[in-house]
Amino acid sequence: MDKKNLKGMLLELNRQIKKVDELYRSLANSYDLSDSALWIVYSIRLSDEPVTQSNLSNLLSLSKQTINSSLKKLIETGYIVLSSTDDNKKNKIISLTEKGKRIAEKAADGVIDSEVKAIENMSVEKAKLFISLYEEYAMNLKEQFDKLNRSGI
Repeated sequence: MDKKNLKGMLLELNRQIKKVDELYRSLANSYDLSDSALWIVYSIRLSDEPVTQSNLSNLLSLSKQTINSSLKKLIETGYIVLSSTDDNKKNKIISLTEKGKRIAEKAADGVIDSEVKAIENMSVEKAKLFISLYEEYAMNLKEQFDKLNRSGI
């Protein structure tokens, strides 16, 4: 594949990624949430296990500082509370308050339902292929970025 065609494909891929990012950002804003706050509430709704700040940082690929800042805002708005576990007082469990559950039902559950419907509009084969290819792209891109970072540029 020649570089000109590849560059055009990359521009289109990144345009589509930005379009999807904007969909999430716009929805978060419509509920007066930041992107990271929406993703935190979303993650709590999807998780079958207790959610901690470390879990979120790894799961969402966000810095601990970003997670911490969003958690502070979610606490201030009364959407979440933090509680200690018996075995580890430092790592707090994040839970939705009743007010938080109401916003989660609207925002996070709405996102989840929309994502499910979007995937359901694809055949099972296409959905699996889409996820597989995107995962491969992300891993390859990480590998290349790691090389770039090691080169000191």
